[in-house]
Amino acid sequence: MGPLYHLISLEERMRCIQEAKRVLKPGGVIFAAFINRYGVFVDGASKYASDIYERRELWEGIWRDGVNPPPHDTFTDAYFAMPAEILPLMEGQGFSTLKLLGLEGIVSGHEDAVNALQGEAWEYWVKLNYAYAHDPALHAVSQHLLYVGKKP
Repeated sequence: MGPLYHLISLEERMRCIQEAKRVLKPGGVIFAAFINRYGVFVDGASKYASDIYERRELWEGIWRDGVNPPPHDTFTDAYFAMPAEILPLMEGQGFSTLKLLGLEGIVSGHEDAVNALQGEAWEYWVKLNYAYAHDPALHAVSQHLLYVGKKP
């Protein structure tokens, strides 16, 4: 499993994916994590609303290019992917898609309330969120997307 969001250039991401493919056995499974560009703004609305306005040129650049440029005061170097670019990237490197999941899904922005639950209530929300994590309509609001693919 690897987070591809720390690789800024497309060439770096492709090289990383190719290396993962090289070391995987045939039929091996790759788990690749992405930070979703929409999700950055969903998260930012609750944590950095005034900063997004005050430094809107920076944030508009993040939206346009997907790159979190230095200097960093909230996160490190990162590339924030659009959900629609993940399958073509991974399949273009020869993987067969098994799943693309929106990790925060329906609880995005409300994780603290759900994580405060215990026992069956918490388990119910985990199952519910996982069931909806497959829905591409919810991928836009999840901060993290998880690609699961198989090497032929």
